Amino acid sequence: MTTTITLSNGEKISSLLMLIAEALNDPIASRLTSKHFSDFRKKRLSGEISFVEDKWNRGIASIATCNLDLAYLRSVFNKLIELGEWHFPNLKNTGHPYPCFENSTRCK
Repeated sequence: MTTTITLSNGEKISSLLMLIAEALNDPIASRLTSKHFSDFRKKRLSGEISFVEDKWNRGIASIATCNLDLAYLRSVFNKLIELGEWHFPNLKNTGHPYPCFENSTRCK
């Protein structure tokens, strides 16, 4: 018997990943570089890219949010590698999470 594990918020994460891909100008995955993600993250932190409707927008994305963007993107490639569908290097060199300190307002 196999067990299927699903995400309770899978549709939300899928939608977010589609927004991230669009914001990255839909690059060919095998050509995605740390520069692509660095430019994306810079725009997220400056408020140039926001995935929140204006009425809900509380300002620019936090460092923690940008780190989640990276984690979600990496998880896609981790799963593809696990399934034997991805034969290129993982995105481990596609940016590093920013350190996030509890007292920082940017991490909330």
